[in-house]
Amino acid sequence: MSTVTIGRFITLLSAGMLAGILFGDRWGATRVRPVLSDSCFISFQQGLHTHFVPMMPILIVVATLSAAVLAWGLRRSGDRSGLLLTVCGLSATLFIFVLTRIVNVPINELLMTWSAAAPPADRLRAWAPWEQAHTVRTLVAIAGFCCHLLAAIRAPQVAVAR
Repeated sequence: MSTVTIGRFITLLSAGMLAGILFGDRWGATRVRPVLSDSCFISFQQGLHTHFVPMMPILIVVATLSAAVLAWGLRRSGDRSGLLLTVCGLSATLFIFVLTRIVNVPINELLMTWSAAAPPADRLRAWAPWEQAHTVRTLVAIAGFCCHLLAAIRAPQVAVAR
């Protein structure tokens, strides 16, 4: 198997999982969070945070590195449209990383200091930037994943020896 094939598989898997997780949360939990009581919101979000913290950086790093390896391989293959689409997908993942570090992570860290027994009075105001950034990064993740999919389906077909 070539570097391009392996890179494409790992990129599609990791970028697809990242987009799927963000989309699933945006489509489902984002609609529920505003109607939860403050204490339920805190318990729910702290539980989600605990489970997502170990996984999300891994997905972002793998999606970034595999797309970089794929782009490196494509630059010598002559597949210019595939290279451009892959670089766009890679750029989307880097944007998600930066936005997450600047907006979502600090708010998540604040969330983990809150007590469900004594919620802050301004929970919705404090959380609003998280939701806004989450919407943006979800849309960017979907667009990036679509770039990787388009690169894969536009790839020159390699004849299989029988």
